Amino acid sequence: MQVIAIVNEKGGTAKTTTTVNLAACLGESGQRVLVVDDFTVFIYFQF
Repeated sequence: MQVIAIVNEKGGTAKTTTTVNLAACLGESGQRVLVVDDFTVFIYFQF
C-alpha cells in the first residue's frame, strides 16, 4: 500500500482539484484508490 498526501496550509491552492485529478488518473490505470478530504474549517466569532 502506498500513501500519497497533498498538503498546504494556505487556502485556494487547488489541493482538492489536484487530489481528485490524481485519483482519477490512478483509478483509470487500474489502481485501487481511496480519497479522504479532511476539510476542517475553524470559524471564529468575536463579540
